[in-house]
Amino acid sequence: MALKKSTRWNWGIAGVAGILAAVVGVSALMDSTPALPSVAEAETLVAQAWTRGVARDHNGLCDLAASQSGCKRIVAGDSEVVPAAMPTTVCERILPADGDRREGRALRVTGVDSQGAAYTSDVLAIGTDDGPRLMDPVFWIPTGISLGGTTDNAFDVCGRAGA
Repeated sequence: MALKKSTRWNWGIAGVAGILAAVVGVSALMDSTPALPSVAEAETLVAQAWTRGVARDHNGLCDLAASQSGCKRIVAGDSEVVPAAMPTTVCERILPADGDRREGRALRVTGVDSQGAAYTSDVLAIGTDDGPRLMDPVFWIPTGISLGGTTDNAFDVCGRAGA
């Protein structure tokens, strides 16, 4: 009899422990936020965006975007001016989360477009449930990263004074 009580007790404890582990695991999954992209991941996304832009693969380009509809509006007005060569990353910095805004990896990239004009653009990579994505993969149209509802409050990727 003592063996049966001990065995039942052990199975009962094991069952409770299993349920507790499952609940904790599911809670961790539900509370998890997508990982911040590394510098290498952000630069890979920019390289893929350049490759798809040069190929005029607008659907593939927008597959790299955090917002498909926003990207499609931008490429619909694309002037067909794309970078002549892969952009150069000048600096990078983490954009901290704030309110509804997710933490992101910001890159400042520079290059020359197919008409010989120099451009400088800030690109933001964020983690999504589908993996790292760019907020705006059409980086050759010079942009900055706004910290609010206006462009007056821009995030300085290179971290200069006042940023």
